[in-house]
Amino acid sequence: MYCIYLASCPVFRDMSLGKIGCSTNVYSRKYTYRTGCPPGLTPSYDIDYDGVWETTATTQEELFDYEEEVHNHFLKYRMMRHIPGDSEWFNFQGRSPIDIVQPYMASRSWVKRLVPVLDMKPSKCMKPYYKNLSYLKSKSTRNDRLTALQEPVISKIREFIHSDTCAGYVIAPCGSGKTLMTAKGCRGLQRVIVCCPSNQIQEQWRQTLLSEQYTHIHFIGGSGTTDSDAIHKLLQMDTYCIISTYHSCHLLVDHLSTTTECIILDEAHHMAGVVSKEDK
Repeated sequence: MYCIYLASCPVFRDMSLGKIGCSTNVYSRKYTYRTGCPPGLTPSYDIDYDGVWETTATTQEELFDYEEEVHNHFLKYRMMRHIPGDSEWFNFQGRSPIDIVQPYMASRSWVKRLVPVLDMKPSKCMKPYYKNLSYLKSKSTRNDRLTALQEPVISKIREFIHSDTCAGYVIAPCGSGKTLMTAKGCRGLQRVIVCCPSNQIQEQWRQTLLSEQYTHIHFIGGSGTTDSDAIHKLLQMDTYCIISTYHSCHLLVDHLSTTTECIILDEAHHMAGVVSKEDK
């Protein structure tokens, strides 16, 4: 059905507030309400229908035209968040929303009927969520599947490290294990620097590197040092794995040398920015 509806709740009705919208599935619309609440109020109430009118519309575009006609008719009551037309809520100024809207809807030639509540049934069995039928219940099976996906990436990281290429990217979905893959790919290097955006991610890197048997792990920034002399001494060591926040990584610049084997920029989009003329 292509319907126009008037929706509200006891609290909003007492304030003469109602929402006028349209839907092709009013049953589902009611239980998946996503259009917020009256401007300036909080969406903490369940919405119910004051009235639902089936229309003669046969397309979504035609239904939108009917909805716009109703909105324009009650324009003086229409509420606004920031700009005109950005809310489908109406303040009927002390009068009952249904008492005002129903006579107008009854006069429209494109309204077929006022839909009884009993007619608002689901067109199919509704589920509270989409079930992932491909979910692997066995942890060992999940790990095997993930390992099979990670190994080619780890191999490419190792290939990159031993090549003459000076920069590369590891691009993979969230949760695919980019930190772990990078740590495995860099295993065997003696002098590594990791830059990341937050203290929490610093700790994630530390835990991952420890699980991969990395030693001599040091923090710059956060809970680590920001002392220039201490940083200089760290970078003179034969073996180090330094994890710095982006906020503090400038402390490394003056002490870097060609002996550093790999610099990892985690969440690299944080590095985007305008290059100054002096740096070009």
